Amino acid sequence: MALVPGIGRARREVLLGAFETPAAVFGQPLDRLARLPGMNRAAATAIRDSDPRAGERVIARAARAGGHV
Repeated sequence: MALVPGIGRARREVLLGAFETPAAVFGQPLDRLARLPGMNRAAATAIRDSDPRAGERVIARAARAGGHV
């Protein structure tokens, strides 16, 4: 979720408080995301349009380059 534009610490906390896991957040319908406190339709759309596996790819690229996260 950290890679989703418009989703910072405060929204992440709201989302995880409501749905407990990032996987559950990514599985929610747009309208349910948009109704949460501090969320709006644009932020909910950014979540729905993002790839939940993007973070795994960033970590894998860093590992191949000798880095770690």
